Amino acid sequence: MPHPEPASPLHETMLEMLHEARRRGMAHSEHSLPVCELLLEIHAPAGVVAGEPCKACREPWPCKTVLDILGGLEPAAGPPAPAASSEDTLTPGGVVYTYFAAPADELAASTIRQSGTSDAAELPLSGSPAVEDAGFDPVLQCGTLEAILIGRAYEEIEASPGWGRLVAEHDGGERYVVALTDELTSALALSTADGRRTAARQWAQTEAFFGEADPEVLASRLDELSELARTARRSGARLYCRVCV
Repeated sequence: MPHPEPASPLHETMLEMLHEARRRGMAHSEHSLPVCELLLEIHAPAGVVAGEPCKACREPWPCKTVLDILGGLEPAAGPPAPAASSEDTLTPGGVVYTYFAAPADELAASTIRQSGTSDAAELPLSGSPAVEDAGFDPVLQCGTLEAILIGRAYEEIEASPGWGRLVAEHDGGERYVVALTDELTSALALSTADGRRTAARQWAQTEAFFGEADPEVLASRLDELSELARTARRSGARLYCRVCV
């Protein structure tokens, strides 16, 4: 009887396939490639071997979402697209990432059950300085940021129980709410302006942004996210990201 295949190396191979597809200018039949990467990060294996539950949907992994992502890749229709500008790199594929604070998962989830996608008035913590259209995802890119801020390896962040936790999904996969880790929230709240500038420079050069992001733009976003984290800590809330495709 064949031994079950280890899940983690298989998941890493899938992520590498998507990164390579993005470099080659390939497409997907349903989603933008940045969204595919985000979904694959969220639908990670919860167990040690293939066939154990998916971290997000609890189906046997690789789950239907993962198989649909890999099966929907399409060859590039023409020559590779020109390199993205710094601003384009932070707003991939028209995906809108809104970071906000909420006192509980249920209230955070309610933000994708309402009409509209980016109205700050819908967000549950009144007076919270939501970071609208931030331009970076709450899983791979925020995981890379957390590794930089707290001085841990990305692989350790990825293995943390709260990393990439899917809180809610709506509209057939067009909207998601993902929780940020408490460790990232604390690191942001306690960060200094100089520390954020240094982190932004390191973050911009990582594979998460293909080394093409503008560190000044990232530093500005980090200032906003830091203020949001401080607000959340004062009120006993947590940080979340609403993803609208």
